[in-house]
Amino acid sequence: MKIAICGSGPLAIEMALLLNHSGAEAYLFAKPNLEFGLGGQLRKLFQMCPEMNMELLFKELSSELGRSLTKCPLNLNETLNIKQYVEQYLEPLIKICYEKKLVKIGEVSRVHKRFLSKKETPKKNSRLIDLFRLVYKTIPNEEVDSTIIENREALKDIDENLFESLKSGFERFEDFDFIVDATGNLGNPNPMGPSESFALNELQLSVKHEGSLDKVCIKYGYESIVLKKEILKDSKHVALIGTGLTAARTLLEYINFLEDNSHKLTIITDEERPFEQLFTERENPLLLKALNRFFDVQENNYKKQIVEFEKNILEWKSLDDHIKTKSANPEEPTPCFDIINGANVTSIDKLLDRKGLFLTVETPDFREEKSPLEMKTFQVDHVFVCTGFKSHGSLDNDCFRTEEPGFYQLGINEDGKTSLLPEGIKKTKSILNNMLTFFSKVEEDSLDN
Repeated sequence: MKIAICGSGPLAIEMALLLNHSGAEAYLFAKPNLEFGLGGQLRKLFQMCPEMNMELLFKELSSELGRSLTKCPLNLNETLNIKQYVEQYLEPLIKICYEKKLVKIGEVSRVHKRFLSKKETPKKNSRLIDLFRLVYKTIPNEEVDSTIIENREALKDIDENLFESLKSGFERFEDFDFIVDATGNLGNPNPMGPSESFALNELQLSVKHEGSLDKVCIKYGYESIVLKKEILKDSKHVALIGTGLTAARTLLEYINFLEDNSHKLTIITDEERPFEQLFTERENPLLLKALNRFFDVQENNYKKQIVEFEKNILEWKSLDDHIKTKSANPEEPTPCFDIINGANVTSIDKLLDRKGLFLTVETPDFREEKSPLEMKTFQVDHVFVCTGFKSHGSLDNDCFRTEEPGFYQLGINEDGKTSLLPEGIKKTKSILNNMLTFFSKVEEDSLDN
């Protein structure tokens, strides 16, 4: 059986190696000119924040086959950071993929059945009778250059513009029995507005326009972690929208940002309590422990500032009147960390004569424990949008039925949420087993005949 895996993350790599080990002809399609190489979003995080805790044990982050192939020395019951995982496990897996020639460099444009329409079912056959056609775009600079060098004399009269046009890339296709979409949904973040929609002006302000010198100060998903060093250079006040898993990890990455009392971080969530769902599900105990510690530290720091303020007020009041009139009264501290709960961002604006962005936040009156705030507009330097991700991968599968035989999604749960590595690794085996059932049926049919 011939199988294509679309994606470049850890799950795509695990899937490709499992299929190859099982005797299948498997190919992993990865985008050309990947800035960070194979490894997906995790590879980007490795470049920017290698010490970030993955909050899971090595035995949960790896497969039995992967550990056997890499002979990784890590302790199975050890909690890893990203650097340990990438350097000692993921990179050796990637090397094996290249050695086995499983990797094809090409950006997948689309996948569809060769001939079948969405509504069509062949008589006396399943839709698997028709192969999947995978269309991908290559950027063959080196291939074109080598062709010119090897055939310089024969090609001397051909217009150079023709060769330049070939270097811009063109589409190719290959046909496969099965497709595994392992692109995940981390590349498809939700916007900041209510109901996973865009807030007013968000779409325009989230992209850099040609000729504009303004920086884009809206970051989606894990971008705020990947670009942390750049963001910290010119930020005093940042807003974090959402309180899911991505938001929690982002918040913990910016703990040091709040060590400066002049900095501020505001969380905006439509939940009644921040991170309510995470604390209810309790699937990440280490993460929850870190969040609780963060909240305690922020509360204690603010209490200390209030005690100091009250002390300064008493000292100021005890001054003689003629001295008091010449001395500014102590300024009441404002918390470095603020939460606007039960609320949605409905608008984001940028003024020509002011720096930063202006968020408008609204709280509806039907939410039970609503914030006293009904509408508020405030200025921030950066906005981190962590409102979750779309329920589908980067690969467009509109050409298929809802449950297309032979087409699998890896990295996304049935409810559309991003699956954690342990869940995804387990699913690689179930995908393989499901593929094998189709071939078993074919063998049974042939024996009957």
